[in-house]
Amino acid sequence: MGVRIKMDKPKVINWFLTGKCNLNCQFCYGKFNEDCLTLEKNKKIVDKILQV
Repeated sequence: MGVRIKMDKPKVINWFLTGKCNLNCQFCYGKFNEDCLTLEKNKKIVDKILQV
């Protein structure tokens, strides 16, 4: 088994509230035509973040 390393909590969280984008940049590799997360799913994510 490997050695566990204790890491600090993240200091920054990048959170995309929507997966939609109306731009059409030639260099963009993102898949930004996806639907948004529901409010309920966002709340669950916040709860998980607060548990860390």
